Amino acid sequence: MVIKIPRTKGNLISRLDPDTKPIAEVGVGDVLVIETAHHLFLYKERVEETDLLDKIPKEIMNPVSGPIKVSGACAGDVLVLKILDIACDEVGDAATMPGTGLMRSRLRKPNMMLVKNDGHRIEVGDGLFVPVKPVIGCIGTTPTSPVIALMPGPHGGNLDDPNVTVGARVHLPVYVDGANFTLGDVHAAQADGEGICPIDINATVTVRIDQLVKQQYIPEARIETDTKWVIDKEADSIEEALEKACVAMTDFLKQRLQLSDVRIGLLLSSVGGFRISQSALCDYPAVVRAEIPKWVDTKGRL
Repeated sequence: MVIKIPRTKGNLISRLDPDTKPIAEVGVGDVLVIETAHHLFLYKERVEETDLLDKIPKEIMNPVSGPIKVSGACAGDVLVLKILDIACDEVGDAATMPGTGLMRSRLRKPNMMLVKNDGHRIEVGDGLFVPVKPVIGCIGTTPTSPVIALMPGPHGGNLDDPNVTVGARVHLPVYVDGANFTLGDVHAAQADGEGICPIDINATVTVRIDQLVKQQYIPEARIETDTKWVIDKEADSIEEALEKACVAMTDFLKQRLQLSDVRIGLLLSSVGGFRISQSALCDYPAVVRAEIPKWVDTKGRL
């Protein structure tokens, strides 16, 4: 069954709360076509270059579509979503605010740029362009205690991981019955670290409820591509997030491969490794990811 979720304010939330009523119910194998909204949609549906971030409450930024209930999902299960397609609108925005991001020492006033694309490439200006490669910035289940959609965590949330794109399978821990997952905050393109001003944009995301694994606890969201496994961890500093990502990936590999910590340390120091998903400096946590390619294991355990 294909279910469509339109881009309306009634289908958007900026806070993940177990008491929020789901906007739809789906089952394993169902496909959803979700019209996601840009990061300032709850403030203004179509932004202009005069709409500056210092005017907008953080609590309404980064709205996500949902929550969406999955039939049969119970606390302790794992929900697996497969991203089938992400189609961006023609115009997005790139916004900055003084004192935040990696250029905080240079940027003295807020700025808003409207950025166009033709579906294949994004015009940066003066003959410069980057390819359209959309990323879902926020994707996750609802935790047992309320959290704003802008925050990352074990539930997923605002990971800003470039791996969350077409073809990926996102494995999410289920905390409340029904899972009540959400997604949104699409970027038309995003480099590692994000860092300064991503291109936030309305999009149409197609996902499939790929699997519901019963009573197989996982401690955080995990991303699987055709070639690798990825685990993102958040913390107040990049250093702390790096360590948390390393420990999380070590635990994952110990369970799959039955290796010692030292041997896993050798593996992670030699291949895969660690990358910054969200460099932060924007009043929310840094996010660092650990990656391991599947081909390292000739026995097919990854």
